[in-house]
Amino acid sequence: MQILRKNIVSILVILAVAGVILTYFYKPEYFDFITQPSVRVQYERALKKSPAQLVRWNELTAIALIDSVESSDSYSEHIITSTSRPFTAGYVVDIAQGESLLAYITTDTIKPSWILEAYDLSGKLLQTATATDSSLILEVSNNKQRRIRLIAQSFLEQTDSTSFKIYKQPILGFPLAGKNNSAIKSFWGVARDGGRRNHEGNDIFADRGHPVVAAADGIISSVRNKGLGGKQIWLQDQLTASSHYYAHLDSQLVTSGQRVSRGDTIGLVGNTGNARTTPPHLHFGIYRAGGAVDPKPYIWQISIPENSAKLPLARFVIGSGSGSNLRIQPNASATLIKNIQNDTLTILGNVGDWYHLRIADDVAGFAHESVVQLIKD
Repeated sequence: MQILRKNIVSILVILAVAGVILTYFYKPEYFDFITQPSVRVQYERALKKSPAQLVRWNELTAIALIDSVESSDSYSEHIITSTSRPFTAGYVVDIAQGESLLAYITTDTIKPSWILEAYDLSGKLLQTATATDSSLILEVSNNKQRRIRLIAQSFLEQTDSTSFKIYKQPILGFPLAGKNNSAIKSFWGVARDGGRRNHEGNDIFADRGHPVVAAADGIISSVRNKGLGGKQIWLQDQLTASSHYYAHLDSQLVTSGQRVSRGDTIGLVGNTGNARTTPPHLHFGIYRAGGAVDPKPYIWQISIPENSAKLPLARFVIGSGSGSNLRIQPNASATLIKNIQNDTLTILGNVGDWYHLRIADDVAGFAHESVVQLIKD
C-alpha cells in the first residue's frame, strides 16, 4: 500500500510539472510575475498572432540596429508616428567615463507604446527603459568610456506625437557651491613645470573662502597639509570606486574618517601649496586604480534640452538642389553621408530646423529644411 501511495504521488507530481510546462508553452503571460519579461518580449509575443506584422516588426528592429546617426550631448527630436509610418531609429552615443546618459520618450498617450533600449555596438542588449505614466525613461550610468546605440521604436499600430530627448549628466556634483562650468579655467593634461609633468585635474576658480563641497557621498580618507597640494582633503567615493582630491584649500572643515554627504561643505577655497602665487582656486582631481583620470566628465554640467520646435511634416521629402546633403548629425559641419539631390526620403522627425530622414529601409541621417521639399500625401 505504501508503495502504491508513493507511485500515485510520483504520477501526480509528473502530471503537475507537465501541466506547468504546457501552460508556460501556450500561455507564457501567466508567468510574467515570475519571469518579468521586457516590453519588447511581451509585444513580440502578442504579434505572433499576426505573423506578417511580426516579420515587419523584426525588419524595423534590424534597421534600427544598424543605424549610425550620432547624438550630441544634448539632443531633442519631435516625432509623429502613424499606423502607416511606424517609427524605428538607432542613435550612436559616446559616453565618457564619469557621465550618465539619459533618454526620454514622452507621448500624448496615457500608456506609452514604445520600445526604448540601449545596446552595445555588437548588438547586445544593455538596458531597457522603464515606463512612468506617459514617459519612458532610460538611464545608463558609466564608469568607463563606451560607445552605445539607443533604439527607439514605436508599436506598429501607434499613432502619436512624441518628444524624444537624449542628454548627458555628470555622475558627481560640482565641487564648488553655486558654481558651474565657467569657473573651470585649467583642464586635464595642460603642461606644468615647463612640460615636466601634466596637470592631473581641473582648476576651479572662486574667491578665497568660497565653500568647497563633497562631490559625492563618501568617507574622508585623509586631511593633509604638505607638498604641492598644500592644505588638501581626500574623499573616498564608493559610487565611482575612486578617491577625490581637493587641493590648495584655505581651510579644512572635516576630519579623517568622517562620513560626508554629497553637497556637504568640507573646506574653503585658497591658494596653499604651490598655488601661493596664483589666484585662489580649487584643484579637483579623481584617482582610480591605475592612477589619475580626467575629472571633467564627472562634473561637467549639461543643460537638459528643450522640446524641439515642430517643422511641417509629411510622409516623404525630395532632395532639392546640389547642396542637398544628408549628414550624421543635425549640423552643417557634421560628417556627410551622401548627396540626396532628387532622392525621395521618408521623414522620421525633426531636430530644430533639420529633418531626420531615411532612404527607403536603409541609411538614416539629417538634412536641413532648406534643402528638401515636402511631398504631400
